[in-house]
Amino acid sequence: MDNKKIVDSMTNEQLAKFARGKGFWHLQNDDAFNFKTFKMSDGPHGLRTEKDNYSDIKDKVYKSVCFPSMSLAACSFDKTLINEFGSVLAEEAKHLGVHVILGPAVNVKRDPKCGRNFEYISEDPFVIGELATAYINGVQNKGIGTSIKHFACNNSETDRMSINTVVDERALREIYLRGFEVAIKKSQPWTVMASYNRVNGPYATESCHLLTEILRDEWGFQGFVESDWTAVNDINAAILAGMDLEMPEAGGAFYQDSLNGINSDENIKNAYKKAVERQLNIRDKALVLNPDFKFDYKKDHDFARKIACESIVLLKNEENILPLSKDEKILFVGALADKPRYQGGGSSNINPFKVTKMSEIIKENSNIEIIDGYKLDKDEINEHLINEIKEKAPKFDKIVCFMGFNLDQESEGFDKKDIKFYQNQLHVIDVLKELNKNIIVVLENGSVIEIPFASDVKAIIETYLGGEAINESIYDILFGNVNPSGKLNETFAHKYEDYPSSSNFPGDHYNIMYKESIFVGYRYFDTFKKDVLFPFGYGLSYTKFDFSDLELVQNDDHVIVSFKVTNIGDREGKEVAQVYIKNAAEPQYFIENKGLKGFEKINLKPGESKKISIKIDFNTLKIFNIETNKFELLNGKYIVYVGNSSIDERLQSEFHISNGTTNKYYYENIENLLNGNIDKITDDEFKELFIDKKLPLHLRSSVGYDINTTLQRAIDEGSKGAKKFINFVSMIPMLKKDPMLLTFLRTSTIRQIYLGTNGKLSKKDVQTLIDLINDVHININFIKVLWSLRKLAGQKF
Repeated sequence: MDNKKIVDSMTNEQLAKFARGKGFWHLQNDDAFNFKTFKMSDGPHGLRTEKDNYSDIKDKVYKSVCFPSMSLAACSFDKTLINEFGSVLAEEAKHLGVHVILGPAVNVKRDPKCGRNFEYISEDPFVIGELATAYINGVQNKGIGTSIKHFACNNSETDRMSINTVVDERALREIYLRGFEVAIKKSQPWTVMASYNRVNGPYATESCHLLTEILRDEWGFQGFVESDWTAVNDINAAILAGMDLEMPEAGGAFYQDSLNGINSDENIKNAYKKAVERQLNIRDKALVLNPDFKFDYKKDHDFARKIACESIVLLKNEENILPLSKDEKILFVGALADKPRYQGGGSSNINPFKVTKMSEIIKENSNIEIIDGYKLDKDEINEHLINEIKEKAPKFDKIVCFMGFNLDQESEGFDKKDIKFYQNQLHVIDVLKELNKNIIVVLENGSVIEIPFASDVKAIIETYLGGEAINESIYDILFGNVNPSGKLNETFAHKYEDYPSSSNFPGDHYNIMYKESIFVGYRYFDTFKKDVLFPFGYGLSYTKFDFSDLELVQNDDHVIVSFKVTNIGDREGKEVAQVYIKNAAEPQYFIENKGLKGFEKINLKPGESKKISIKIDFNTLKIFNIETNKFELLNGKYIVYVGNSSIDERLQSEFHISNGTTNKYYYENIENLLNGNIDKITDDEFKELFIDKKLPLHLRSSVGYDINTTLQRAIDEGSKGAKKFINFVSMIPMLKKDPMLLTFLRTSTIRQIYLGTNGKLSKKDVQTLIDLINDVHININFIKVLWSLRKLAGQKF
């Protein structure tokens, strides 16, 4: 029996049942059908697979290898490596009984304060699309599925459950959806995960524009769409819009709503049938996994080390202070040396196979010593540790200082307060630079960080969050066992306020305005000639490379860009050649100065040359015309730049297109945007980017707070009941031990709190909580809320 016939045979109750998951990770089953088991797991950079049964919270997650986060792995700019990364993850998934890995996460790094940037690939949609495609194909070629996420515009964590992203259609299509589009067209991930937030009004789970018009009708997506966990607001509206699966089961909170819709409306029933049929079509692809299938932890740990080595970025190397020699006396300073920050927090937090301490790696080298220098758990200057630095630093040839963010500074669930180092770490640098001029800094951070001491040290190495083998990889890079070849996938500005999004982040609890439009990352800095600390695509090597002999061969729908790269240094090394295109065709459009359209990583021995040919598809050059509602290739001149970063224009040429279009769309009254004055753009100016000249805002309800209110929003706006509730629960021992969990509670909507209890709270309990935060009978409703919390006493968190 084919899947359509199976669905047609289902009762209304079965349709309602199969529209949601089973428990937290599985798809539903039924004795009448006996479908294959189907399990999902967190896992962009390692399998965070929860056990179906566990007695101790410490034993909740299976052990797996923690690979480098995508913030680092994407710096490899190596499609082959990322493809292999996906294949290795698939093998671990088979061992753990997982059919779909929830990843990759391909949201654009719009703002450096975003707490989840460590999971994301880049600020550039072309890099995102190419590396996401490689990752997905690597996983799915092994028979395991992926869930590309978070669709769409989940570019911040503050109020992520309810915030409305206000973004013009051009920026939406050219920046925020382009990575999804490329990956979906080239690799057909099994599933797409709809994000929590609203996009121009509707929730992403209820957006027909996103889920049906674009994803399916335009891009031809063949899989099923699942909600992010507890992201469903209105189940029937979501199914009608094109969502196929509510995750997780959430105690069947929406089951009756589903059944009522199916029973009363034929259109809704047909939408449920399509949704379940799409699930079954993908379910047919799932392997019957062998519980005895094993993988080699040690082999995968070594591969994690390889990824990190290929991705670590050498940002500065004054006087060739690196690589280090084992004959030199080296002092390692920083608590992060032995307690590395190797992964992020939240749903991607891995139970690692092993994390190697730096003290274990250097134990046979008597010329290296490690001291703490600062404490990780608090931002306080420890005079005892500082005195130890003062005593020892002058006695060593070189100092390697480990610096970075702590887990409580950046994680899923909240955005960073700032992108500054703790003062105790900065103080260590201030002390060191007076004692020893040979300072090398190793950074461990999830995303962009301000580096005020860049001119005070001789070398800087960016390792991001490098996975469980990060210390071995750092050692390999420092001592020249591996020649660094990573390139930045995001721009490092001098300070946070330099970023175009900074004046419109993180929103006002209701809306977040993307007033910079298409000018994200290097597109802004390059177009408006803003100086940066380290540009996009930048990274040094222990050797040098030369580019020459640029040639263009043009065809009807593409141009071949060919050039030669030569290793002119004395070490074998790898270079990432990058091709940028400037669209000089139509000044009637606002256009970025140039965009990355091709890249390739090559390995060269000293003196060796290789010819590289990169095909530039003209589809990547198209502009989205909001008047015709389609991408268009503009006639005119295009300039090609070839180099090794966004500001390296050492090779240049040009070509012309005459088989495109002369359609024009005029944007009026947007002078501040055209001049790069993003912080001065008013709402009236911003609305000129929308076809109807209106901003699709989400407005505060006139009847008070509702189920889609976050506790933090209510507190910020003066709710005494919400403040009283948070003050009380913050004293609960479990939450006192885990401030991150309290942060999740603060920033979740009442709806998500309800769904997250898996049916332990009733709708009546939820209404009581809503009344409390609306300051209705505060004392009475506070007592009722506390009484309802007793139901959660036996729940596992």
